[in-house]
Amino acid sequence: MATKLSKKALARARRLVKHGNVQRDTRGDWSEDAPSAEQENKFIEKSGFEEFANWHLGLDPDASEGT
Repeated sequence: MATKLSKKALARARRLVKHGNVQRDTRGDWSEDAPSAEQENKFIEKSGFEEFANWHLGLDPDASEGT
């Protein structure tokens, strides 16, 4: 099945852009700026999985819970 759009995450992204809360990637390579798995896990521990999920525009309906 195809990845689905997370409308909640899209609304959040639009609010961030509207309020100027953006950072242009001058290096052009997201992989250099992407958080490590350890950083992501710390964020999840602190803020919860639901908040972490809000940063992802795509939803995989076939993925297991918590991934």
